[in-house]
Amino acid sequence: MFLFDGPPHGRLLVLAHGAGAPMDSPFLAAMAAGLARRGLRVARFEFPYMHARREGGGRRAPDREPELRRAWLQAIEAIQAAEGTDAPGGGALLFSRLLAGLLYETPANQVGTYAGAALLLGGVALLATAFPARRAAAIAPALALRRE
Repeated sequence: MFLFDGPPHGRLLVLAHGAGAPMDSPFLAAMAAGLARRGLRVARFEFPYMHARREGGGRRAPDREPELRRAWLQAIEAIQAAEGTDAPGGGALLFSRLLAGLLYETPANQVGTYAGAALLLGGVALLATAFPARRAAAIAPALALRRE
């Protein structure tokens, strides 16, 4: 099942839902409508686990990455057949491949990647605490106590 938005002959963009919301969620519908207003033809589809949930199967965890990739490629082929178009562009497949690599293919022995992520997150935490602490340190304690 697919949902289409936008002009019939616009450039095709295929969107899939996230892990917790279906393809007709308000966020994805608003995103598709906004892209359609810009002249894109937007096709939305659901992965098999979400389709089973919609059919009354209850809440399920997302499928494994190979099944999600297979469903993604099948959806692109089905949309191409329905729309009579060629591939939606190498950019979409390249982006999905890059995202899959970032999410699923970081081996446990890549110490540099995990150390970099830890340093980045630690830096963000330090910056988030440094600004309020600096502002609080600028206040004279005697002045603060006098006002109370």
